[in-house]
Amino acid sequence: MEPPKPQPQPQPEPKPVPPKVIDEPKVEKPDIALEKEKKRKEEQEKQEKQEKADKLKAEKEKAEREKKEQAEKDKADREKKDKLEAEKQKKLKEEKQKEEEAKKKADAEKQAADKKKQQQAAADAKAAEQRRQEDLKRMMGQATSATGGTGTAEKSQGPKGSPDYANKLRAKIRSNTVFDNSGVSGNPAGEYTVELFPDGSVRTVRVNKPSGVPGFDEAVRTAIMKSQPFPADKDGKVPSSFTFTHYPKDQ
Repeated sequence: MEPPKPQPQPQPEPKPVPPKVIDEPKVEKPDIALEKEKKRKEEQEKQEKQEKADKLKAEKEKAEREKKEQAEKDKADREKKDKLEAEKQKKLKEEKQKEEEAKKKADAEKQAADKKKQQQAAADAKAAEQRRQEDLKRMMGQATSATGGTGTAEKSQGPKGSPDYANKLRAKIRSNTVFDNSGVSGNPAGEYTVELFPDGSVRTVRVNKPSGVPGFDEAVRTAIMKSQPFPADKDGKVPSSFTFTHYPKDQ
């Protein structure tokens, strides 16, 4: 026997849907709407005014800042320019001072050199004059001795012997003469007498006629002493003395 079939459950009845409520637009009163619009405009104007004021303030601050920065830049440029100019003037002053000091030093050295040259020339002239006086005394003594008391000794004009012997002696003296003739005016002659020992060494040197250039006369004296001993002639003898003329520019 089959079991009994289940009975279907009854379905609940659907709930009724409430009707949809449509809100109708709220209509404000005209006075209230105008008041709100006025207030909105005032707020907007206030905001725009504030924004404008803020913008002007920002622009003013920017302008002042830029002005200050430009002033600082101009000041720095002026200070830099002034510093460069001061350094330039200082350098020019130092260079001028150095030039003046160098000129003073050169002038002082030149004056000292000129003074030394003058002193040397005076000393040379004095020494030459002293030697000349000594030579004159010796000549006078020799002349007196040769004549038995008073008189004049015969002047030897050159060594006697072969024709080229005198030229040989003069050439030897000239080759040993060291003298700078660049400052000599003209070509003044000097006459000198050399007395010799038999072996060719120098006994005395006399300046018969100074050239007028003390330095040259001294150079000739030095050359004579440097040239000894003088050679003998072809006959094997050395003259007792010889006299020759020498010129500064004939060295």
